[in-house]
This record gives sequence, C-alpha cells and structure tokens, in this order.
Amino acid sequence: MSVDSTNERDFSAQLTATSLGSISVTRCKGTSHNSHRARRELSYSQEHSYHLLVSVQNNWGLVHRGHHLLMPGDVVLTDSQVAHDIEINTRFDIVNLKLPVDWVNAWLPDPSLLVGRPISRGEGWGQTLSSVLSCLSPEFVASAPVPHAVLADQIGALLAMNSGDVNPPKAADRALRDAVHDCIVQRCGEPMLTASDIAAFLSVSESDLHAALSAFSETFATSLLAARIDLATQLLTSPVWARLTETEIGRQAGFVDMAHFERACLRCNGRTPAQMRGPRSRQ
Repeated sequence: MSVDSTNERDFSAQLTATSLGSISVTRCKGTSHNSHRARRELSYSQEHSYHLLVSVQNNWGLVHRGHHLLMPGDVVLTDSQVAHDIEINTRFDIVNLKLPVDWVNAWLPDPSLLVGRPISRGEGWGQTLSSVLSCLSPEFVASAPVPHAVLADQIGALLAMNSGDVNPPKAADRALRDAVHDCIVQRCGEPMLTASDIAAFLSVSESDLHAALSAFSETFATSLLAARIDLATQLLTSPVWARLTETEIGRQAGFVDMAHFERACLRCNGRTPAQMRGPRSRQ
C-alpha cells in the first residue's frame, strides 16, 4: 500500500506484531494519514490474505466495496486482493489480524459476503467480537492464559456468528453437536485439546464441527471451558479426591494456569476452588 499524510513532518507510526498460530496480530499506533491500495499496489503483492480490523479509539473512513465511516469498536473484514482507501484524521490505535485464506474459508462458507461490511460494536455478536479484538495486543497474545489455538477458535467462531443470520438448527447439527459435547467431556482433561483433535476423532471436518456448535450459539472454547469446570467441580466436591490440592485438581481438569482456573471457577460457580472445598478438605 502507499501512505501519505497532510503533516508529513510530524508523521509517526509504531507497529508491534506477533503470531497467534497461523494468525498474525498487529497493533498499529500513530498519527493521522491516508493509505491506498489500488491496481499498482495490488500488482506488487502475490499473497492473498484477509484482515480483521478494529479501531480502539478513533473514527476512520474506509472505501472497500463501499464507503464506510467506522466508529471506535466497529469491526470490518478486508480482502488483500480488493482495492481500498483508508482515511484517518487523528491519532490512531488499530488492531489488525492477518488471516490466512484457508483459515477464513474454514469458518466462513463465503467470505466475500462479509468483506467490506462493517460489524457494529453495538449489535448482536458484534459486541462480543469487538470486545475480544479490542483487548488483543502482541503483548497479551505472548502471555495469553489459554492456548493460542483456543483463542484463535474463539475469534473464528465469533466471526462466523457475525457472518449472517443463523439458520434454525438441523437434526444433523444437533447430532454432531451432541457427539462433540460427549468427546469434549471425555477429553477435557487434556490441556492442549483443540477443535481439530475432536474433529479428527469424529471423522468430520473442523468447519462442520464449528458450524454445528454455531447453530446452537455455542463455540468450541466455551463448550470446553464448561466441561472443564464441570469436571473440576466434581473433583473439588468429592471426598475421594480430598487429598489432591486445588492446583492438582485444576490440572486434572485441563487447566494449565492456576490463576485462570480460579477466575473461571469464580465466574462460573461464584466461588474459588478453595471455597468450594471448604475447611474440611484442608484438615
């Protein structure tokens, strides 16, 4: 792309980036500018990718399959093979997720339907997607308390939920959703369990797995967390496991980080692991 600024002398920009599996997460900050990606710039690039963008603090203009004014928190998916013009008239702080084509195709049956269509921060699943993306930074990703695959799955599922109206669940979706739930319950103690592991075990595609869960407004990440909390609750409240520490029980339930285990228990059960065991377990 080409970049110009009405105040070139004071122009500045800072980019920090890291990888989230096959996804690249970039946090861009700087001063006002315009960027263009037209026929000449498109001819310089052989790579095809998608970009999921959200501005944390500023309004900005986008010409990409239409003219759009985006507010802070609004999300938009762009296609690197489609021309764009971006206008930013103030200091900016933007999160940019570079998404491989194969990854996007696994989540969206027809990505072109979503490209260039702003996803409002204030409507439906857009609220959740905006909140997740706005919190992302390379620093957060580098020290994320959950496996990168789980975080990437959460983003993909939320993107899919925003791709259009969800059709009523079909019988096949219900059967697959139930099978996925059963497998998650059986294997939730595996700390690095991913959706691809479950899909391979069930001999289905990963996109079919996510579609079946999405039909019920569920994601793999939330289903896995629910199963782990259920297992941990059983272990914490059973006298058979009284000799195990809370940390050991957390590991048995698939949690690799004790702080994450405590927060998840408090959020889901209203009590910490220690509070769930009570004084008797520490005698």
